[in-house]
Amino acid sequence: MLLLLVTALRAGTEPKSFMSHGEWVVSAITLAYVLVSILTFLAVKRQADIAERQVNASEQQFKVFLEGQRPHIAATAHCNPKQTLADRDAPRVEIAVRNKGLTPAYDFDYESWIEVISGPFQDFSDAADYFKSEDRFVVYPNNPLILNIPLRKGITEQQLTDLRLLRAQTCLRIRVEYRDAFSPGRRWYANFGFEVLPTGLGFLPKYNDAGEAARMAE
Repeated sequence: MLLLLVTALRAGTEPKSFMSHGEWVVSAITLAYVLVSILTFLAVKRQADIAERQVNASEQQFKVFLEGQRPHIAATAHCNPKQTLADRDAPRVEIAVRNKGLTPAYDFDYESWIEVISGPFQDFSDAADYFKSEDRFVVYPNNPLILNIPLRKGITEQQLTDLRLLRAQTCLRIRVEYRDAFSPGRRWYANFGFEVLPTGLGFLPKYNDAGEAARMAE
């Protein structure tokens, strides 16, 4: 483009002897039109680039704002899990599920697994006590939902002894699903894997993640 501009400048400012005055004027006008067109194009392109950057920045800010509004599910121990497990009438672990977002989690349901496992945790076996909620409900921000995860088959004295001597561990997993107000037709999930320790709950090396669960039928 620069080469063409220089050529045009030379053609416009150094008229050859055989060019008439009128031809030179036409050439100069053409050169001026080319210069104005180039400058206009550069100005429009610069404005378009600025507008695009502003749009991208606005979209990013909106995404950050929207993410801050979504439900964010967290799970922690409720009561002392070591004590509730030792309850011979109803051995259990109680989990407090909290929505730390700014908007409700709708159509909330959950699944749970709990098992006393000897040796290092690999995964839950078919003997794990499994439960899936049949109802769906709403989890509001800052209003904890207490989930009772029971060992419905009970716990034996041998298992309690093994737990006290750290020859076994109680492991549990909770998987929740819900939808938010911003993504019609989509559901989200969060996974929580815990082991009961003498001082509370520790995290399992798996089942701790979150993301999109599925797209619902429109």
